[in-house]
Formats: sequence, structure tokens, C-alpha cells
Amino acid sequence: MKEIKFRAWDKTYSLMNYKVQVGNTDYADQNYTCNNIWVDYGDRKSVGWMNADDKCIDLMQFTGMKDKNGKEIYEGDIVKHKFRRIWQTEQHTSQVVWDQGYCCYYLFDGISNHRMRDDIIYEVIGNIYENPELSNTKI
Repeated sequence: MKEIKFRAWDKTYSLMNYKVQVGNTDYADQNYTCNNIWVDYGDRKSVGWMNADDKCIDLMQFTGMKDKNGKEIYEGDIVKHKFRRIWQTEQHTSQVVWDQGYCCYYLFDGISNHRMRDDIIYEVIGNIYENPELSNTKI
């Protein structure tokens, strides 16, 4: 069974949060959805769970895959991988993106996209928030 995890980019403090709760936290209202992130920025005032929405965070899901070093791959990660064509193998740097229409993760390198596959070796080299200079993609 696929492990379901999330991380969140905190737009206010420009920090990545890996302790994230996603879902409806108010059982009285079926339409209410509130995501929570664990905030610990080093001072005693900002430690604990904080309600978060898309105005203050960007939420990213774990793909269920790990790179060659055992690092979890999330949406928004920038990965290196080799793309094999019949006549040659090319090195690519791509962004991991979720495709809602096809219900799959794909890799976008700024020109073309390829579906993520289990038989390709990936290496996470950063993400679009902490390392925007690594990405040649504009999605």
C-alpha cells in the first residue's frame, strides 16, 4: 500500500515543513477542510500546530518513490535522471509534477514531459522553493 505523506512550503517564513496533517479537522462541517503544519522556527513563541491554507503554504504530496540515495521524492522536487531513447541515453534535470487528468506524476524539463516510472533511477538535487536556480521549468 502506498504511503501517503505531505510536506508544505511555508510562504511566510520561506521554510519547508515535513510535519503536515491534511484533512478535515472540524467534524461538525462536512465542507470544512483545514491543513495543519508543525511550526518550530527556533523561538518558543512559534512552536506547535498551526492551521494553514493555500494563502500561506504550498502543499506537496510524496510520490511513493525514493531516489537512488533513499531520499523521498515529492511534488516540486527537482531530479536528475537518464532518459533512454532507442539510439541514445540523455541526462535530464526535471521537476516532479502531479497530472490530475492522467492521475500520475510526471517529469517536466521545460520542453517535454515524461511519466515517472519505477525502472528509472532518480536523484533529488533540490526543489523549486529552496533551489529555484536548479529548475529550468516554468509550470
